[in-house]
Amino acid sequence: MKFFLKHSVIFPTLICAFATSYWLVLALQIFNIHDFIYIGRFFIQRSNNSPIISSQLKYSQQGFGYDGQFFYYFALDPYRAFSYIDDPPYRIGRVLYPLAARLLSFGKENLVALNLLIINILSVLGTVFLLSNYLKRYNLSPYYSLIYGFYPGVYVSLGHDLNEPMAYFLTMAGVYFFDAKRLRRLAISAAMFILAIFTREATAIFSVAFMGSLVFKISDSDQNIALDQHWKKGLVSTLLILIPYFLFVLFLNYYYSPDISPHLSFPPVITYLWPWSNAMTLVMLPSLILGIIPIKFFRKGILTAAVAVLSIQILLLISLIPDDFSMYANIGRYANGLVLAATLCLPDLVNFSRRLISLVVAVAFLWFQAWIFTPQFIAGQQIGIYVYYIAMIIFVSYFYTMKSQPSRD
Repeated sequence: MKFFLKHSVIFPTLICAFATSYWLVLALQIFNIHDFIYIGRFFIQRSNNSPIISSQLKYSQQGFGYDGQFFYYFALDPYRAFSYIDDPPYRIGRVLYPLAARLLSFGKENLVALNLLIINILSVLGTVFLLSNYLKRYNLSPYYSLIYGFYPGVYVSLGHDLNEPMAYFLTMAGVYFFDAKRLRRLAISAAMFILAIFTREATAIFSVAFMGSLVFKISDSDQNIALDQHWKKGLVSTLLILIPYFLFVLFLNYYYSPDISPHLSFPPVITYLWPWSNAMTLVMLPSLILGIIPIKFFRKGILTAAVAVLSIQILLLISLIPDDFSMYANIGRYANGLVLAATLCLPDLVNFSRRLISLVVAVAFLWFQAWIFTPQFIAGQQIGIYVYYIAMIIFVSYFYTMKSQPSRD
């Protein structure tokens, strides 16, 4: 067992790679590579400005399509894609994912759709690998990384060519390299956070929380808040991370529209009454249970970067507009960041209360129910049972971890 644990960091990634390949084989039996994009005729027929984009009409379907089509349009023709996009400042602000697909295609149109999928698959595997190393750094079982690696919302993003996998891979890289005592690692961390924000702006929550943790510290003895010794590094790093994207968004809004993008305004908090939809039950209820973690930390006067991110993610999830809860494909992928934040909290929970680790594992099992109840949105109807076998590995590793005393590096 000691040998297995010592060399087990790569195993969760290999397991995730096998399952992802299995999912892809099943999905490709039903869909072709362009079906993942979900091109809607409404948007692709609204302009003839780009011959390359207009030629993709043969892959379209009735209706509005889904968000992945906008990344595809930009990757095909960055200069004319705005004519086919519902909200150019908002969509083009997430520039890195389609730009990466375009660069890897070397100008070959037929490779763009394939590269969108490949980038996301590699991003999921990269996130699991970095997360495994991060957890093992704190003497936690790396198999906990499969909580993220098998979360159904991740596969929604894979099956719709969305930007979440790449965004959270870059975010995880930022967290992995975060080290206030080593300027080089801190610089790498900041660079990863910047790239993540240019992939999906919501990842700024992670960068602000982790870099902000260098600004303030809470005394363990009297819970007083004071400036940390690294506060200058934290303040400068936070500003350097946020300012480039802020200026980019201002430019996009000025260039494409005199009005601020409606997608960039913060939605109002809405109170929801039971009964919730099935999609909400599969994501919202388990996520609200995780609210126990920040509540217990706050009552003890403790706040860590990961717990702060988890708290904000929960608040954001319950503040989304009701239309986003209409199907699992929306709310499931929105919670990807929350799942990553919950997994990142595990090292903090070790020294606080081991029972909270079991809470995260139990919530993960509730999240996994979507494999059974909403397979149509995940493009993997037969993979649900397999995921439950993998989930058992998480439980086994959890009980083993409970027996050993963790130690921080």
